[in-house]
Amino acid sequence: MSRKGECDIGIEISNNIKRIIRRLLCWQQGQSYALLPSSDEPIDLASSPSKPRPSPESTTPPHARPKLPFRRIWTPNVLFTMLAQALFDFHLGAFASLWPLLLCTPRSQGTKTSLSPFVFTGGLGMSPVHVGTAMAIIGLTGLVLQFLIYPGVHARLGTQYCYRIFSLPFAVAYGLAPFLVRVSELSRGTRSSDSGSGGGANFLVWLCIALVLSIYVTARAFVMPATLMLLNNCAPHPSVLGTVHGIGQTTSSVFRTLGFVLGGWLYGVGFERGVVGLVWWVVALVAVAGWAGSFFVKEGSGHEIWLEGDGDHD
Repeated sequence: MSRKGECDIGIEISNNIKRIIRRLLCWQQGQSYALLPSSDEPIDLASSPSKPRPSPESTTPPHARPKLPFRRIWTPNVLFTMLAQALFDFHLGAFASLWPLLLCTPRSQGTKTSLSPFVFTGGLGMSPVHVGTAMAIIGLTGLVLQFLIYPGVHARLGTQYCYRIFSLPFAVAYGLAPFLVRVSELSRGTRSSDSGSGGGANFLVWLCIALVLSIYVTARAFVMPATLMLLNNCAPHPSVLGTVHGIGQTTSSVFRTLGFVLGGWLYGVGFERGVVGLVWWVVALVAVAGWAGSFFVKEGSGHEIWLEGDGDHD
């Protein structure tokens, strides 16, 4: 069937688009040129619209911002901040590995009890449901502290003192954590029916768990934001802020992974030798070292080193 003489919608749309483009081009050209007066009056070239010719000063490229050489990044404050963060992330990674292990490890089935309060083995023997509940306490407590308590305390103490004061409670929480096994043994007695895995925990054990986690989460809620702020502020020059931040994040990832792996391995060693608290007390010593290192960490300004030309870009 012939369609000759019928209107083609596609062609009409194409023609309309062409007309619009032509009108826009003509309008722009009309804006670029001014109509000449019809009379014989002299034309004032100064008043005719024209683009100003750029001055020689504006055509010169701007001076590049000065950049601090890589070898000058490593100021004492940067080194101490990196070391303190490495220790912090190490014991934080170790706790992430050790806490679930302590909760789910079966209770000791031995009937012989050592006279030493530090020589004991086994875990709390919790079921998966109870392990999940104990892990949820960390998140819920952290949310409450982060949103309700942290802003006011940080505004009063500042970043540096928050980091220094709340670094020590980590060691207290790690030192007390393995004694939850002792509390479980004392509260349940030595009956064989209460030994083995798959059991729960009574009110006294849960109370002690809440105490240990409250200490740990409180310290983490204040120290973790402080480490990020101190890391950013320790950069000696604005040009190396990204470099320092990248090195800090790499250090954090490496040492948190090391803490997770070495913590689990040392837990197995202590469990086999009947001293399940060995790894916890080693991690507590690492936390003490991190707290001692916090006294050498200063809150920098982010611009401790001034280079030639810095004042031109303020």
